[in-house]
Amino acid sequence: MKCPLAFRIVRSGTLAAALAALFATPAAQAAAITWVNGTSVGQNAWGAKNNWTPATAVPTAADDVTFNSTTANTVTLANTPTAVGSITQAGTGAGTLSKTGADTLTLSGTNTYTGAITVSAGTLIATTSADALGTGAATLALSGGSLQLANNTGLAFNRNTTVSANTTITSDLLANGAGVTQTLGTLSIGAQTLSVAKGSHVTSGTAGLTFGATTLSGAATFNPASGTNLTLGALSGTSTGLTKQGAGQLTLSAAGTFTGGVTLNAGVLQLGNAGALNATAGSENAVAFGVGSTGTLQLNGNSAVIANLTSNATPG
Repeated sequence: MKCPLAFRIVRSGTLAAALAALFATPAAQAAAITWVNGTSVGQNAWGAKNNWTPATAVPTAADDVTFNSTTANTVTLANTPTAVGSITQAGTGAGTLSKTGADTLTLSGTNTYTGAITVSAGTLIATTSADALGTGAATLALSGGSLQLANNTGLAFNRNTTVSANTTITSDLLANGAGVTQTLGTLSIGAQTLSVAKGSHVTSGTAGLTFGATTLSGAATFNPASGTNLTLGALSGTSTGLTKQGAGQLTLSAAGTFTGGVTLNAGVLQLGNAGALNATAGSENAVAFGVGSTGTLQLNGNSAVIANLTSNATPG
């Protein structure tokens, strides 16, 4: 049996929605209103009474809302009401939480949601709990907008992530202090730019972001800003290669199988494993320093094989 999906939405200036307890039993609220998959005027419009049962009013603050369907539901948070108590997905269809619009959506709490979360515009903030983005098979798709991971200690969100448009991920804190490292799951990226930024509360140290195994389906660009460190696990992908931009550090932490070479234009590229540039003999990648490059290649004590080096590097 599929567990319910519950979260709390509160708007103050920008949309600030806190997922208090996904799949938890909601606290008693003023009313229980069920979405009936809009079949007439105002289909899919939150504010149309005919989309709800009982059709007496649309949900307001403190109401319990249930999306009940045997087909896949997509709950889109963009032009939502001022406040809603809890939203539950009770049907058997796979659920998707979709962040659209220019507002900021904040997810927090120990959530057990296992569906997909997509971000196409605005800012999604995950904070306080490692399960803020869901748990288990929950996935994260970034097709625009930005993602902010904020906590005073590093959290292992462990969400497998797909990047399909230029995206910025910020590593931040909740109060001023030294940066920490936030962790997501695997990464899949094509010919897009993934930028990593240091949050406004990071006043010292390094703001880190770590992914696991990384699949390159296109010529990806990684752009960590000054004061940040983006760490990628084992890289795979055929004839795609990658480009390192930005003044921050990109760390390749594991032996990889990707091909297509590396272009280093700025910042630090650190090899955390002797096979980071491809562990297969004869398939090692070349490293090219772009025109006017200010980049540094750090071997980090590893005896790495580099197919070809087209400029002077600074070994670490």
